[in-house]
Amino acid sequence: MGTLERLAHAVPEHDLGVLGKVTFDDWCHAVTRALESVAPPGAAAGAVEQWRGYRGDIDDRMVTLIKGIRGSARVGLVSNAHDCLVTDLRVLGVDGLFEHVVCSAVVGHAKPDLAVYAAAAVAFGVEPHDCVFVDDRAENVQGALKAGMHAEQFRDPSACGAFVDAALRGDTRAGPPGATPPVGW
Repeated sequence: MGTLERLAHAVPEHDLGVLGKVTFDDWCHAVTRALESVAPPGAAAGAVEQWRGYRGDIDDRMVTLIKGIRGSARVGLVSNAHDCLVTDLRVLGVDGLFEHVVCSAVVGHAKPDLAVYAAAAVAFGVEPHDCVFVDDRAENVQGALKAGMHAEQFRDPSACGAFVDAALRGDTRAGPPGATPPVGW
């Protein structure tokens, strides 16, 4: 992780933004101020401006998996993200993949807070035990399990697909028999 990335996650505005207490712009300004203390004079603003334009990378295997799941289950996204998440999804061309997007900055709670999982279930109009959740971070999976969801840590698209398929088939480790639970990331 580079200096800018490390500083970006270290400033208080990062976590405040994830909870919707400050904007993405506020966070970027804080990162610029932090970077100015270690960067050559005049370099911080340009570096942050370039960095803020990065919207992420799309894993085409996951897009294919999600498109396949949508035929048999409702699919949502639960993300610890700033107020720019919906725009980012649109820019990346994946905004149409999800029936619901639960953004921590909008609901004011971030994974692994149990309230964010409850917000996801409410968005779908179901109980948490009717949901399947996959995440790459163990603490977020533990939060989903504590909230009553069927959850597994993401290892790769194949394992994720197998877990979701098992849930849709009613495998007892993944979900109730015959259910077509919402699937969230």
